[in-house]
Amino acid sequence: MSTFRPNIALMKNSIFTLSMMLVSMVLTGNAVVAQQQKKSEEITVVAPYEPTIGDAQKITINPNLEPPKIEKLQPIYNVRPVKPDLRVSSSTLPLQMVHREDYSKLFGNYLKAGFGNYLTPLAEIYLTNNRSKKYMFGLQANHLSSNHRIKHYPYSGFSDNQASIFGKTFLEKKFALGGDLGFNRHVVHFYGLAPTIPGRDTLADLPKKQIRQRVTQFYLNAGFEKINEKSGKPWYDLRVGYYYLFDYDDANEHLTTLLSGLDFPIHLFGQEEMEHIGARIEADYHHFSFNTRNLNNAGAFVIKPYLSATFFDLLNIKAGFNSFFEFDAVTKFYLFPSLDMSVKAYDQIIILKGSFSGEIKNHYFSDLFQVNPFIVSDIPMVRESQKVKGMFSVCGTIAGKFSYDLGVSYLYADNYPFFVTDTTSFLKNRFTLAFDDQVQALDGHAVFSLFDQSGLDLSLEINYHHYVTDELKPWYKPALDGKLSGRYTLFNKLNLKAIVIGYTDMYDRIFVKEPGSGQIRKDYQTLRGVVGINLGAEYRINKALGIFVELNNLINSRYYRWAAYPSQKLNFLAGINFSIIPDLKGNREAIRLDQAY
Repeated sequence: MSTFRPNIALMKNSIFTLSMMLVSMVLTGNAVVAQQQKKSEEITVVAPYEPTIGDAQKITINPNLEPPKIEKLQPIYNVRPVKPDLRVSSSTLPLQMVHREDYSKLFGNYLKAGFGNYLTPLAEIYLTNNRSKKYMFGLQANHLSSNHRIKHYPYSGFSDNQASIFGKTFLEKKFALGGDLGFNRHVVHFYGLAPTIPGRDTLADLPKKQIRQRVTQFYLNAGFEKINEKSGKPWYDLRVGYYYLFDYDDANEHLTTLLSGLDFPIHLFGQEEMEHIGARIEADYHHFSFNTRNLNNAGAFVIKPYLSATFFDLLNIKAGFNSFFEFDAVTKFYLFPSLDMSVKAYDQIIILKGSFSGEIKNHYFSDLFQVNPFIVSDIPMVRESQKVKGMFSVCGTIAGKFSYDLGVSYLYADNYPFFVTDTTSFLKNRFTLAFDDQVQALDGHAVFSLFDQSGLDLSLEINYHHYVTDELKPWYKPALDGKLSGRYTLFNKLNLKAIVIGYTDMYDRIFVKEPGSGQIRKDYQTLRGVVGINLGAEYRINKALGIFVELNNLINSRYYRWAAYPSQKLNFLAGINFSIIPDLKGNREAIRLDQAY
């Protein structure tokens, strides 16, 4: 390695040369000034002359080989957390007004008991611990039954029962772990027979056991979710579930499900708002048997990756695709694009929303029974292929008191199910499914809500339905339905509510024999539209004790939701409810974590 050594002689010669040049320049400058000035000046010195030489800074000749230190700047990001909604939904929900609850008025324990005509008892219970920073647990149960009898019809009573225990705990303020265990038990009777004529042989006296249907379901759910208290952190959850169902006719259904979601915030477009990349993962295994005959053993795996972004807090876009793997006798694969958008056209007053996607929708026996409890038992799981789903709506809120949602949606699907009367059953009073391909459904909705701090709450919902199908009619699908509901509170003591529901005519499939030829052809019968009015009132004697009364079907009409099954006429319930207000002191942290979960 070479060493730098200065040449001393060369430095001395250089300094002497520079000195002579400076002296020459000074003398030359004085001569020029002397030639230009014509006057002479007299200078008087009043102090002794003491010449001084100012400090000189030494010029470093040696090079500095150390590189300059550069401080790394620490960027500061103003992150706006945006958590995407990963829940699976089969339909677009209308905009609803949400009102903040006062936690000092929350009830921890709740008991309710009542009785009504048709020998209708009601009982409800909800028990839970006070809000805690670490855990929450409780139980709930309810019972509603009726010894309903209609003249000249078989026994039409029913019973609905439900009970569950649940719990949730927070782990180091980072995770929420929870689950529930419970059962449902529903009893109905197939009383849908033509009314008999007194004095003749009648079916009205059929034994209850011969027309009874009892569906019992046990279920277990568990899961955990990461709590994001700070922005810019990944989010994920995992949930597992299982239920076992059996009925009076020896139908058995098992369903095991797994749901998981992953979400990672990223900076992709270099803007203040963060983008999100993630996926929703679903898996299930379904087994259904009837009278020891296996009717369905199938599994499915679903993955829905997406990328979401927010621009200028005005435009939200979520794009991805939905992929479905179906494992049955033959493995099938489906792939659909997915796009969701929303634009704040004018603050919160005008918001435009739109979506386009497709999916495979499962119809399990438990779900079908909830819609129509008079179905036959040998209906295995049905997979509906929704090839095209599109939606556009305009919604918003005005002055924090009025909200609206106007929209239209379109569906193009194969294997679309319609409820129809099962003409092969012994009494022909049960329902099965008729499937149609290339069904097109056009739906429109209008929802209006009004909320006032004075205690008034009004809501109006109107839905329009139009179907293009190979069937004669869209069975049990009304063209128009709606609901008007209202609540009003007086003096923080009396709560009044009213609900008006209605729908237009519906159609049931029947078969008739042609006169002369004797050929059987498909036809329909009309079920007339309905308007029903329900009223309710609750008076709070104090914070813990109250009394209530409910009046249903005030018009006292006998309408038919399902063919041959007349409904109850005017019915009422009255009773008391009792609530215990928990002590929430010191539990604000638990409330915050509960909201995050």
